Amino acid sequence: MSDLDMAPVDHRGRTPDGARVLRGSVRDNRRSLIASTALLSLHQFCEVSVPVLIGVAVDRALGNADVASLIRWLTVLALVFLVLTVAYRYGARIAMTAAQGEAHRLRMRCAATIVEDTPPTATELRDGEMLSIANSDADETGNLLRYVPQAGSAVMALIACAAVLIGIDTALGITVLIAVPLALSVVQLLSPFTTRLIGAQQHHIGRSTALATDLVTGMRTLRGIGALGIASDRYREADGRARLAMRRAAIGHGAFFGAATGVTGLIAVGVAALAGWFALSGQISVGALITVLGVAQFLTEPLAIAAMLPGRVATARASAERISTLTARHRLAGDTTVPIDHDSTTVPCPGEFVAVRAPDSAAARTYASTIGSDHRSGLLVEPHSVDLFTGTIWSNLVVDPHAAPPRATVVELLRALGSLDILSGGGTEALDTPVSDRGLSLSGGQRQRLALARALIRDPGTLVLHDPTTAVDAMTERVVAEAVYRHRHGRGATRSTTVITNSPAWLRVADRVVALPGCATTEPAS
Repeated sequence: MSDLDMAPVDHRGRTPDGARVLRGSVRDNRRSLIASTALLSLHQFCEVSVPVLIGVAVDRALGNADVASLIRWLTVLALVFLVLTVAYRYGARIAMTAAQGEAHRLRMRCAATIVEDTPPTATELRDGEMLSIANSDADETGNLLRYVPQAGSAVMALIACAAVLIGIDTALGITVLIAVPLALSVVQLLSPFTTRLIGAQQHHIGRSTALATDLVTGMRTLRGIGALGIASDRYREADGRARLAMRRAAIGHGAFFGAATGVTGLIAVGVAALAGWFALSGQISVGALITVLGVAQFLTEPLAIAAMLPGRVATARASAERISTLTARHRLAGDTTVPIDHDSTTVPCPGEFVAVRAPDSAAARTYASTIGSDHRSGLLVEPHSVDLFTGTIWSNLVVDPHAAPPRATVVELLRALGSLDILSGGGTEALDTPVSDRGLSLSGGQRQRLALARALIRDPGTLVLHDPTTAVDAMTERVVAEAVYRHRHGRGATRSTTVITNSPAWLRVADRVVALPGCATTEPAS
């Protein structure tokens, strides 16, 4: 079996619980779904009544040449059309509002997970994949709320059609009652196949999006090492897999909807043929024949909606599983050997500078995310991955312009952090130097020092840094470490700082060095 046929699984190898996401969406929007289903069912009842009223008008008004009766029935028809139009308009509006609102809620849930709850490494998803999930998958999952009321109203319409046909002839009604469940059961057999194909499609689209994001982010580095050709080949390969997955999903969609349309058409033709036979044999009147033909033609719509619901659910289920993979909270207790204990020796005392050594980068990221989940006031965690934004150096350093320090003070801080290269040797006017999207106009070391300066300007009571200077040379790293210590831990300082690092420069200036499990035992600072 190729990787295109595999259903997505989470980082522990388990199938994500997309059904729980869908159940939550339906439960949270149940009032809107009930209202929409009621209005759309009213619309369907009116649709069913149209051929019935036409048949009655033919038998009673035209058959007896009664003009007054014809006018009355035409007026009734006009009122029915008015009701069905209004019911559909507001029923569809409520369903669409629920779908869009749920898609937005899922996007916000994904964004909150990415920004606050779960580090990207915990789910093994790259930025582009998470972006794809938060956009297209959230939309596909939310769209299910559009189809649930339609399916509910379609079932009500099928019941109404069966009742009308039984009223005309019992055999016709029983034919519909038996044929419809059989048809839906046959179409349902294709649902798991469609789910798997849609899941594979969304998975490979996310992978190609992630690779594209990585390429754009690292374009400067790739150009520098002459690897643009190799990177382009890798993207073409990923794009080809995504294209193949989309083609297979389209074939699956086509097979599913083709089967649904074909089966519903056969049922409608069968009902119409049976009614024609009854009319020729004199078992039903001309008006009844018109009613049956109208109902048979109308049957194709609710039958198609009901038959296609499993496909809609399959698509939403595949997307919901990817959302479940992203938003699952992978906390440290079951994922790593690093203990979650904020009262341990890793917690600094007021005014203390503590360096925490980790056995590897994964343990360091995990420990940083654990501290980040602690929502104590006055706590600021500056992650290893630096986030800068389009604007200027000043706008990236100052969060609140009204509470900003003097520009000269900011320049002095940057000088102390060995950042004259960022200022290009200039003064306060250099703070207005433009910064491109994600800070790509700066080097990695410059971005790290800007992020560090931003954290120092915030001046939190407790500051946690994770490998803040991996992109600078050893000499600059020592200057930065000493500058941070002087800035936050002068005489009488009550602020505490924790640095998760194995860098000798930071270990040297720390008041205390603590080792996480897997490292050497706790050792004093030199």
